[in-house]
Amino acid sequence: MWLVRRCRWRRQLLGALFFVAVTAVQFVMRLETSNKRGSSTKGSRANYSIPEVEDFIGELQARSLELDAPYRLDDLTPYSTFLQRLNALKKKGLEMGSFVQLNGTRPWEEFHRKVNQYHMYDPSDGTVLKHLLGDLNSRPIVRADGGFGNVQLILVLTFDNGGKGIFKPMRKPRDHETPPNRFYYSDMERHNAEIAAFHLDMVLGFHRAVPTVGRLMNITRDIAAVGDKDVNGTVHVSPAGNVCFFSKC
Repeated sequence: MWLVRRCRWRRQLLGALFFVAVTAVQFVMRLETSNKRGSSTKGSRANYSIPEVEDFIGELQARSLELDAPYRLDDLTPYSTFLQRLNALKKKGLEMGSFVQLNGTRPWEEFHRKVNQYHMYDPSDGTVLKHLLGDLNSRPIVRADGGFGNVQLILVLTFDNGGKGIFKPMRKPRDHETPPNRFYYSDMERHNAEIAAFHLDMVLGFHRAVPTVGRLMNITRDIAAVGDKDVNGTVHVSPAGNVCFFSKC
């Protein structure tokens, strides 16, 4: 009796595996078939297309053109033109009262004055954003404080013009991939994650991500020489001769 049940269980398992394999093969053949429909001008969608999705996109674009929808996007319109049209339609939201009272001309003050409920910055005014990113990238640092209330290593930097920024050090190379069997909460955040998020947010036309930029830091000059007692107490020279520091998370 046990042998019969065992054989039956094996047949059911093999049948299930065969069903999954056939389904996967059919899906792959479907993608390959849809990709052999000739050349396409659909950009990145050309190599990975599913008929139902393409039909939906085509119908959406057709109706948008018929109705002259403000958010319409077709294959012939440059994306930069679409973003300009999109930004022109956005409302200017309420500004933050405490920031509006700032009357200085320093980049961080001009940036804070224009923060509103819809945008972190005005997409039509690139001068303020350019100057702010320049300060974050090269402005002299006069103080470095340990980060507070964060699960990753960060420092709060103060610049010589009164502006502040949050610094996250590079702890992994850009091409490092997390092992699949490692719990993601125990993994280290990537230093370039916020940089990528900032640029992606700009490309998509949201303008809601905090301006972020990369910066080459000198630990001796930019951290140890201006750090608070908590930061300076951790600066040390490693056995390999590198100047290192750590902070509380």
